[in-house]
Amino acid sequence: MLMYRIKQFYFNITANMDYKDKQFVKLHLNKVELNLFNKLSVGEQKHSVKVAYDILKYCGNMECNKERLVKLGLLHDIGKIY
Repeated sequence: MLMYRIKQFYFNITANMDYKDKQFVKLHLNKVELNLFNKLSVGEQKHSVKVAYDILKYCGNMECNKERLVKLGLLHDIGKIY
């Protein structure tokens, strides 16, 4: 458990939203959602982008609303801004 927490800490302090990540977020969120997303710390933003990418990866060719699931992935930690 300790190594997991150390890994989380390192990921959080070294997180960086690159151009590709920012474009991905803009593609999937509307203005209001983007405004909320941008209130998250950079570490939380990067984590949320990773979750959204993983959703796309694991959905593959499944019949589901991928756009909605990606949006949920990007916004799943939004309560942390309050």
